[in-house]
Amino acid sequence: MLIPVALFAMVAIFLVANELTHVVVAGLCTLLMIVPCISLITLLVVNQMATSYLQQRGVKVGFMGANPNQI
Repeated sequence: MLIPVALFAMVAIFLVANELTHVVVAGLCTLLMIVPCISLITLLVVNQMATSYLQQRGVKVGFMGANPNQI
């Protein structure tokens, strides 16, 4: 049960990081998802990049994410 969840997380991080940065950085983020404690830091960094990306384009991002009506 744990392996499919880990694979899903790695694919999701790759797809988000690939949209925000270069494919090499996205691959590095995917590899960092293997290491348990480093994966949390990677999630926080990619989340901050995505939040900044949305805010620069005028989408208000709150605690529970962006409003789907503004996207």
